[in-house]
Amino acid sequence: LMNRETACNFAGGMLMRGTKQRSRAELKEAFERLNASVTISGEGASIEVRGENLIPTLRLVAEALREPAFAPQEFEEMKRAALTGAEAQRNEPSALAGVRLARHLHVYAPGHPHYTPTVEERITLIRKTTLADALACYRELFGATGADFAAVGDFQPEAVARAVDELFGPWKTPRPFNRVP
Repeated sequence: LMNRETACNFAGGMLMRGTKQRSRAELKEAFERLNASVTISGEGASIEVRGENLIPTLRLVAEALREPAFAPQEFEEMKRAALTGAEAQRNEPSALAGVRLARHLHVYAPGHPHYTPTVEERITLIRKTTLADALACYRELFGATGADFAAVGDFQPEAVARAVDELFGPWKTPRPFNRVP
């Protein structure tokens, strides 16, 4: 993860921006048809849905996680939005104070995954990060090895357990997990 924080964040951000089978709009519409509220990132997924739609929603989530499109136009749009947001913080007192506080409380060397860059450093990192960087991060670090799954509510536990095993069991993380020091 050293020197890859921005690329890995972008990789996670690309997961809801289309799959190999569906565009971003089609994926969004598929979740809406299931009345599912879904958040997917590099950290995992969160789903809110009625029990009868849980397994179809899990199938869509697996598609988003396992078969992201990494479309160049989607990446450029996400990158432009991140750059616009970072540039807007250049003179924003609360944003600058938040960065200073985080840097004071959490002292890490530049490049470390927990390092808090200045606004100017973040802008530079965003500008230099490419789609290839994000895709490499996804290919090298994303997978379900060691992942946890939790569900609460009215659903069929055995059917959901089988679906989770089928959808995510074979999806191995390419590298072994090591806690970030």
